[in-house]
Amino acid sequence: MDIVDIVGRPATRIGLALRVGQCVFAAGSLYFMNSATDFNGVTAYRLLLHAMMAIIVWSFALAFLDAYALRKQWDLQGPAAVYFFVVGDVVCWFLLVAALGSSSGVASLYVYAHMCSGSHQCLKHQISVALGWISQGLLTASVQAIIYILRMLHY
Repeated sequence: MDIVDIVGRPATRIGLALRVGQCVFAAGSLYFMNSATDFNGVTAYRLLLHAMMAIIVWSFALAFLDAYALRKQWDLQGPAAVYFFVVGDVVCWFLLVAALGSSSGVASLYVYAHMCSGSHQCLKHQISVALGWISQGLLTASVQAIIYILRMLHY
């Protein structure tokens, strides 16, 4: 398979759509977590908040780079660019998985321990975590594409 055939690679419309989707869902997660009044008392939720801010910054920067590269017809598959994307994407992926795993655990504990009792705050936490998982799924697609490109560079 040629590098050109990889779905979701940088400087393509699908790659741009993945990055924009990551930004949108991370921003939605951030919005719902900030709209809940009691998120600041739980460390896992604060970690999710900071992880979402990092994802928004990283994905927005790469979405801007993808859009610019699409406009200028650049190929962002040189070794330096690929290594940059791999390191940033993998670090963000691990940060996001850790934050979402802990936040999901806390949200589940609240629900199953009957600590919510009709509170809209728990619903906001759950929506925030769900939007975070969608953002993580889109980031996973980007990570898989860029790691596959990295593998193709060495063969």
